[in-house]
Amino acid sequence: MTLKIKVLLLLGIFLIPADNTFLVLAVNDGDTLVIDMNGPKTIRLLGVDTPETHHPTKPVQCYGPQASEYLKRLEGERISIVSDTTSYNKDQYNRLLRYIYFKGENINMKIVEQGYGFASLAYPSKHVDEFKILESKASRENKGLWGKCTVELNNGFPATQALSLLILDEKT
Repeated sequence: MTLKIKVLLLLGIFLIPADNTFLVLAVNDGDTLVIDMNGPKTIRLLGVDTPETHHPTKPVQCYGPQASEYLKRLEGERISIVSDTTSYNKDQYNRLLRYIYFKGENINMKIVEQGYGFASLAYPSKHVDEFKILESKASRENKGLWGKCTVELNNGFPATQALSLLILDEKT
């Protein structure tokens, strides 16, 4: 092991090997995708929550389709995934909880930074403070859903209105 790698490891910087990339097979919504990891595996993005588009008991929410489209650009691309030792490995639906990287960028953080989703406190994350800062900045700058949707607290978590409610509001 070279001295440079030893120093990086001591500093807590983890290198993502070039061969540790996975093909994105499908995007389910703005915070869930499926990769080929010796077969299909579903990944739930850690630290982020986007408005709903496919929830079995909730309507499509404002800015949900835009968040899904943002993530869909990764279909057919190769991404890196990174776990968080301070969090759970999987969620209650057996999805892997991970940060995803595309071309060196943390996509989870980009989603919050650009206003496609919220900082999520549903699962522990060592980056929770960074996610909250990015969410605050996006909100202040009216980026994405912050400039287009009404954001409400739903069981203590931020959520946008259902699209059907927005359509009704526009007609009245």
